[in-house]
Amino acid sequence: MTYARTHSQTALELKREEECRDTTIIPDEALVAEYYEYRQQLDQMAIDFREVITHPTYSLQFLQPGRLVKVKQIKLDFGWGVVINFQKRLLPKVRTIVRVFPLLNICSTPLGQIRTQNRSTTSA
Repeated sequence: MTYARTHSQTALELKREEECRDTTIIPDEALVAEYYEYRQQLDQMAIDFREVITHPTYSLQFLQPGRLVKVKQIKLDFGWGVVINFQKRLLPKVRTIVRVFPLLNICSTPLGQIRTQNRSTTSA
């Protein structure tokens, strides 16, 4: 197949898809658009809210040894851990970094399954 032939077929498919899109009728399109904008605003507010409550100014007073914490770094989720210790470092230009040293649960089996397995082994 030559480039010109492939290109013309792709252009034809694109034209058909555009016609299909243009003829599609969405009932209450204005309401759908309004809902979408509200959803976007709520998502942004949730992000802003999380930034505020996780800011060191507000969260350090609750960061104590023995506290159960959810450990995440950007998109890496390490699960739940217990705070063993933490250090607060002040960097130039009023940036604060908090290093938390959690004790992570390294068992991949949920606690309920461990209890069930222990009962079955002790009763047998």
